[in-house]
Amino acid sequence: MRNRVREFGFVKRFAAKFMRLTQLDAIWTWLSGRLWLRPAFFCLVAVAVVGLATLTDRILPGDVWFEVSQQAIKDLLSIIASTMLAVAIFSVSVMNSSYASAINSTTPRAFEIVVADNSTKQALSSFIGAFIFAVVGIIGINFSSFGDAGRMVMFLMTLWVFAWVIGTFVYWIDYVTRLGQMRSVVQRVATAAEKSLFTYLQSPAGGGKLVEMNRTPPLGAAPILAERGGVIRFNRVDDLLHIADAHGVEIDVVKRTGSLIGANDPLCHVSGLVPDEALTKSIRSCFVISGERDPVQDPDMTLRLLAEIADKALSPGVNDPGTATDVLDAMVLVFTKAFTRAADSEKSDEDDRVRIPPFSPEQLIGAAYEQIARDGAGLVEVAVRLQKSLSAITQVLPEDWKSAARQHGKWALERAETTLKHEWERERVRQAARWTEG
Repeated sequence: MRNRVREFGFVKRFAAKFMRLTQLDAIWTWLSGRLWLRPAFFCLVAVAVVGLATLTDRILPGDVWFEVSQQAIKDLLSIIASTMLAVAIFSVSVMNSSYASAINSTTPRAFEIVVADNSTKQALSSFIGAFIFAVVGIIGINFSSFGDAGRMVMFLMTLWVFAWVIGTFVYWIDYVTRLGQMRSVVQRVATAAEKSLFTYLQSPAGGGKLVEMNRTPPLGAAPILAERGGVIRFNRVDDLLHIADAHGVEIDVVKRTGSLIGANDPLCHVSGLVPDEALTKSIRSCFVISGERDPVQDPDMTLRLLAEIADKALSPGVNDPGTATDVLDAMVLVFTKAFTRAADSEKSDEDDRVRIPPFSPEQLIGAAYEQIARDGAGLVEVAVRLQKSLSAITQVLPEDWKSAARQHGKWALERAETTLKHEWERERVRQAARWTEG
């Protein structure tokens, strides 16, 4: 069994490397985000159906099919063509209003996560694709004379497209009515936070070797400097490993994904040879520097986004402490699921030719709880719920993470004691914070 698992892991790594070297992963990522892909597919299907209907007339005798009039098929296609554009326009307006409602009630920085779901794109693409299918079908019927077999093929495929768009429309209406709700946005951001935290815990170094923070680079290592400032959106550790293998060097990464870096700051240090211009350029290309952070590879960002939703709810203009307590409950699920899944999953191999510092437990715990502890300190229900949330996640945390959680619990208690006006409120928070003494 273990041999099969190893073989599967080898095949998976080989496939990932092949896709990286051939740029197939980049092409697929680009294609999957294009709105025109599904309509183009429907157009090809329509052309293929017209061709299949013509070919069926030549292969099968007409008496094996029950008779369908060409006018009935044309009328059905005309109904689809005349309604789908209107449905698509209506869908766009509803989608925009739902997105605006979701972002205005939470935080603008959650926009990328809210729109990352493909359900809306798939629905819009299906509506436009059905319109294209109907137009191509009408053209095919007007310029071709189908027999009984060909008309039956056109009729069956038209019915399939009709059933597809009706089912898609019903599902999409149910989906979009939930999109603008606060609970839905919290759930989406929490899911993204759990996914990014699990990805980090499963492979903290992304295939490289995890080393202590602020590690001094090896003696004689050559720095690779950033050409421009910004945020490190993500590090392509796989590409760095490929470069290290090809050139026989070792690479010490200075900063992780999500770190702010200035022009001419070191991205990494290279040991083993003095990098020439080509090698320097290759290594620089492995660090994508942007003005925005990546929610997939940056658990600090997604945890902070979840906390920002609670923080906005705690502002005087909103005054919604119930949302803040909902977010604190969601934090428990995020940490519990991520750490439980990471403990049960197979750890990835480490390659010490590329060394990368970790996210500190203090940083990630702080990203999740610090804002809420600061702005919710004056509300006893939020301060108590925060202590209970921190206490709950310690049940699944390793020891170094537990100490970080206890420290944040103590800081939150200090904030609450300073901010709360009544002694009985402070006493409630003290009781909830007794877990920090263990």
